[in-house]
Amino acid sequence: MAGFISEWWPASNRNGGRNEIGIPGRLASEFAFGIAEAVAEAFPGSRLEIFQQSGRLEIGLQTGNLNRPLHASELSDGTLRYLCLVGAFLGLRMPSFVVLNEPEMSLHPDLLKPLARLIHKGSQRTQVWVITHSELLTKYIEEYGAAQTLHVSMKDGMTIVSEADEMLCPSE
Repeated sequence: MAGFISEWWPASNRNGGRNEIGIPGRLASEFAFGIAEAVAEAFPGSRLEIFQQSGRLEIGLQTGNLNRPLHASELSDGTLRYLCLVGAFLGLRMPSFVVLNEPEMSLHPDLLKPLARLIHKGSQRTQVWVITHSELLTKYIEEYGAAQTLHVSMKDGMTIVSEADEMLCPSE
């Protein structure tokens, strides 16, 4: 499975002495596939590795031709932010409402389309509000459909909320 270390799911000790974590069958495979897909889309040719080390759960990103995964402490803020959002949206349990305030912060522009897809997938499981200054992220989210876009602006000291259509063709 591209994008996610497949040996992670069964409880075993086959991966260089690292203890791995087991999650029950079908649920684990659906969970793992979603994460693998999100990681592969955002970081082509990479896979996420999760393992236990010194009694703690650790993540690593195996990428390119490196002979070891990059540990979390070696990843950029944007990569870590994206991986956290993957965990939030593809986790086993979702809250009934999620608000993302400027989720594009620290992300490389190439990650905005995978982020929009992730937000769309999350919105199929819960209500999601996204506050953003990124027109590109807004465009990508709208491409996935089922999003209501509102534009908030200030005029004469008042907050004006308008639909995206009204922004393009103002009535004044």
